[in-house]
Parts: sequence; structure tokens; C-alpha cells
Amino acid sequence: MFKPYFIFIFCCVFCFQSFSQGNFILRKGNKDRINFKLIHNLIVIPVEINGAKLSFLLDTGISKSIIFNFLNLREDLQINQAESIYLRGLGEGKAVEALKSRNNIFRIGKAININQDIYAIFDPSLNFAPRLGVPIHGIIGYDLLKDFVVEVNYSNKYIKLHDPDTYKPKKCKKCKSLPIEFHNNKPYIIGSISINGNSKQVKLLIDSGEVMRYGYLMTKI
Repeated sequence: MFKPYFIFIFCCVFCFQSFSQGNFILRKGNKDRINFKLIHNLIVIPVEINGAKLSFLLDTGISKSIIFNFLNLREDLQINQAESIYLRGLGEGKAVEALKSRNNIFRIGKAININQDIYAIFDPSLNFAPRLGVPIHGIIGYDLLKDFVVEVNYSNKYIKLHDPDTYKPKKCKKCKSLPIEFHNNKPYIIGSISINGNSKQVKLLIDSGEVMRYGYLMTKI
């Protein structure tokens, strides 16, 4: 039985095998497998923040890590070094009050980052749980993906995080490699479309969380 999977390469040249600002590393070994829930084609992974166990969407089109409905999580989740900001482009486009927090400890499987920024949103209307039917506490993308070679297996519902320094791709005759371009920490591929017989080059966002798309404009109070 054919079981499709995708391998995304999000390797950052500033990835070190030590704890440094904004980087995840694998605590043991050079790879880790993390099971996920696939809900409406969205990937939901377990994330631990400062000891609190949460569920996050993994979205390749998101450049910042965000916590939703923060007021209901304050007793369970302690965030560090917070400053008030406004996020624009969420919901109906109005400014949304939020906190930017630094130096948080993130654990995702064996991957750990002891100096992670996160944005906590107060607005309870920006809550995906009622629409998806499961608790969703936040969303993460580039912050995690930039430090690993990431293998996403939708059929068996798991991701694998590989140390880019030791990763060796498997031979796959049915696979095809495509170059990725990054703009504002978001991955794009170049494709082409044909309209009335005319071919045109297009830049396409690789977005595993398409139905949750948002744009951000952040300003301090």
C-alpha cells in the first residue's frame, strides 16, 4: 500500500548543537518521531511551554509562535519577560491586544528551546477549538522548522525531526525535490500556471495550515 509523505527542509545556517537564542536542539540522538492528530487536514502536535502541556497547530506558513485565548490559560501557563503590544491583521483586521514574552522553555518531543519568544493573545474570539472540536492552545511554524530537517507523514500521522548536520536523505525513485525560497521566514516554491495558452510564473506559499492564514503587523503600545 502506498503511503505518501512529504519532507520539508527548513535548515538555518545559524543552527548550532548548543543552546542559543531562538534555536531548538534535540536533547538525545539526532532524530525524533512525534505523533500528531490530523484534524480537517491540520496538524496538531503536543507542545510543552514552561512545564504546561498544550496542543499547537503546526503551520509552515506562520513565522511567529502564538498562544490563543491566553486569559483562560494564565493559571496553568506562566510566561516570562512580557511586554504589551498590538497585533494587526487578526480577526476582522482591528488591532488585538497581546503580550510578547521572551525566554520561554519550549519542549516538543525531544526538541527543546530554552529561549523562545511567544505572542499571547487575549481576545477569546480568536479560538480555534470550537471549529476543530479539540483543544487548540496556539500555533507554531518557522520557529521550530528552521532548525531541523522535517519529515511529515500524513498517512501514519507523525513528523520526524532530523538533525541537519547528520541527516542523510533516503533514495526515493518516486520522489521529486523542489527548491524553496524564504520571504519573511515563510517558505515558497516557484510554479507556473497557464491562462488562455499563456504561461506565467507564480510564487506559491507552502502552507500546512491554509484555513488559518493570518497576516501580522506588530507595534508596541
